[in-house]
Amino acid sequence: MKLESILVLRGINIYARESVTCLILELGGLPEQLPEDFIARLGARLPLALDDAAQERLRAGATAADQVCAAVRVAVERLHKALHVNLDFTDARPCPPESTTPGRHAVLYSVEYPQFSRAVGQLAVAQVAAAASVNDPRVTLATELQKLQAFIDDQLPMRARRELLTRARRSGIPVHRYGVKPDILHFGHGRWQKRTNLTITDTTSAVCSRITSDKRLANRMLRRFSIPVAKQSIVDSVAEAERAAKSIGFPVVLKPRSGNRGRGVTANLKTIKEVRAAYKRARAIHRKVLVESHLPGDTHRFSVIHGRVVSVVRRVPPHVIGDGQRSIAQLIEWTNARRIRPDGLPRNLRVLRLDEETTRVLKKARRSPRDVPKQGEFVRLGSIDNGGTVVDVSDTVHPDNAAAAIRAVELMRIDAGGVDFLLPDPAKSYKETGGGMAEVNYMPDILIHLMAEGAHKSDFLGAFVASLFPDPESARLDSAVVLGPNRGLDTINLEVELRASGRRPASVSPRGVRSDGWLASREVPKHWFHASHRALYDPIADTSILAPSVRTLYEVGLCDERCDVLGLRGALNLERGGALAVQALIDQAARVVVQLDKDRSYALEIPAEKLVLVGPGDDERVTQHLERGGRALVGSVDTGYRWNGEGEPVTPRDGGQAPVEGLPIAMAEELRRRPPRATHRHPYQREP
Repeated sequence: MKLESILVLRGINIYARESVTCLILELGGLPEQLPEDFIARLGARLPLALDDAAQERLRAGATAADQVCAAVRVAVERLHKALHVNLDFTDARPCPPESTTPGRHAVLYSVEYPQFSRAVGQLAVAQVAAAASVNDPRVTLATELQKLQAFIDDQLPMRARRELLTRARRSGIPVHRYGVKPDILHFGHGRWQKRTNLTITDTTSAVCSRITSDKRLANRMLRRFSIPVAKQSIVDSVAEAERAAKSIGFPVVLKPRSGNRGRGVTANLKTIKEVRAAYKRARAIHRKVLVESHLPGDTHRFSVIHGRVVSVVRRVPPHVIGDGQRSIAQLIEWTNARRIRPDGLPRNLRVLRLDEETTRVLKKARRSPRDVPKQGEFVRLGSIDNGGTVVDVSDTVHPDNAAAAIRAVELMRIDAGGVDFLLPDPAKSYKETGGGMAEVNYMPDILIHLMAEGAHKSDFLGAFVASLFPDPESARLDSAVVLGPNRGLDTINLEVELRASGRRPASVSPRGVRSDGWLASREVPKHWFHASHRALYDPIADTSILAPSVRTLYEVGLCDERCDVLGLRGALNLERGGALAVQALIDQAARVVVQLDKDRSYALEIPAEKLVLVGPGDDERVTQHLERGGRALVGSVDTGYRWNGEGEPVTPRDGGQAPVEGLPIAMAEELRRRPPRATHRHPYQREP
């Protein structure tokens, strides 16, 4: 038993429409029967115990080969889960029988990141081989898992970005990230793409971010339009802070003029001594300090996207609940133990800290870390950034509170914004209970919604992705694929046709990578994925033209999950899986254009309703196709072409190139028939 190869197929391929990883297993050296304790051995080697369902899958194998393939699938799933990384994972499955040759078996699965996907597959096969005792069993699982974890920490985007990428893919929107920490995310192809840095989009202006980052300026703007905000004064010294606190009236809040995540913010200050200490903390974050009136209630984050409140969470201050036995310090340790996941990361925001801020809050309440709270007693420990939790309250928000949050975001002209609204009770109007807005954020936090208790009540990620592309189809380019020995020239001629009609195509062919007539690279693309990626994510393109070889299509995949028009001409290499690769593309294409060749025919199944034939008008196959109600382009380069043998002649355009034959003309006509793109409203306007 050995792992013959690992294929990472992207886009349309012989197995699926989406990207998959394929493990090709050579099982020639496998014994007729596996050891009786094979399942127990494998379970002992894997990091997670085999549940009943996994064991049943392993026992269901009719032969040793089937059982090994099932074991590899189970091992891949267990290793993925053991790494505690939330990736878009498709359960492993066997390869269709017609896609393999005798003696070879394949296992398919899908993980978003190819390097990670390959490593998991290799490790899974090694564990199964060791359990079956058909290979050298010296495989150190712990060491390999550490390597994978190091790769995750170093190369994979942070959790918020991963969740956003996963949601976009599941919605049918192509997405790509540039850079490593921080990442710029590209949603959609070509000129339709949207670029974001988390929830900051490419339509979020620098002016908007400047206003919302300056708490003083934002406060004045909101107050001008009668939005409930705190009284505020900006100070440069401790003396000014003392005078401002007396003028505003205790209790007050001190915060840096610019900052985030509650850093340097101290609330509910009731004495001059507390003001002095709070000024030092705020001054360490920003040289300008704000003194505000204290607003009643807890902080509620209203996330507003396109004039609609999509999620509301309440920030619960860091605290412990007494049990009558443990001290506050012991309760902090006990609470943190419950929050920490097996991979060492917190489950809900941050862990609790027994630091200077916590000691100050406890001292103010006349308590110490050694005190033992009563059963059920709530003990507050500090500001929200010191281990606070969040609870989703989207289903209890009063309409007045939601309307005020929407109004604030619209005033700032932000497409996706977060409003920190202090409210005693979100189910009651702020007009009745008091409260006000602390700030408006131009980059609402994603994790706060993912980690909130009751997060199922709202769908922040789904709303944000939908705001980028209400219709996922509008995120993709119109796409054409050209196959055949003349695909390089056909691609250039198709470009000429499309540019003459006002289109801006990007193409990859044996003649290089081109964008709207601009020759981006003269070299024949050696790495098909990177070359096709340049065409699909070209920011000026509205149409993609891909011209891979049949072998590339079989071994790499199309690298796009869509094919609107497929053009076939001349002899195709249909050996070694070539027929499967081309047939998979035909099955997914919306329209197939075939230029007839009297000397060759294809052993491929093409439904009549999607077939367009190109050939001379006297060709018997064209005549029969037209009689069945099919579409055709008949004629010649010299005499011109006619659609379906009727109508005005279609005159080929040369554009300085070789004469354009019928295939590019027919493909261009089919692309021009595609429906127009959906228009997108201005990002901060409400839905009509």
